[in-house]
Amino acid sequence: MINSILNGNIHIETNFFDDTTYNSILKKIPTIKTKSTFQPSGKFYGNRMQAMPCYESVFTFQSKFIINKIRKKNKKIKIITPFPKIKIF
Repeated sequence: MINSILNGNIHIETNFFDDTTYNSILKKIPTIKTKSTFQPSGKFYGNRMQAMPCYESVFTFQSKFIINKIRKKNKKIKIITPFPKIKIF
C-alpha cells in the first residue's frame, strides 16, 4: 500500500476515519485554501479543462491520526517530520 501511495497512486481505505474524526474534517473543508490544477501532472495542456481538472491543498488537520493509522497498517514505515515525508526501510 505505502509504495503505491509514494509512487503517486491513490488508495481508498473503507471506514478509515471513525465518525467523530470524519465529521471534524468535514467541518474544516470549507476553510481550506485550494489551488486549481489538473491531472495527470507533468503533461502540457492548453488549459486545465483539457485534462482532468482538480484542486489541491496542503491539509494537515488530523495528520497525526492519519500517520498513526498508516503506521498500524505497515510497521515498516517511519514518518519523518515535518508531515508528510515518509521513509520506507
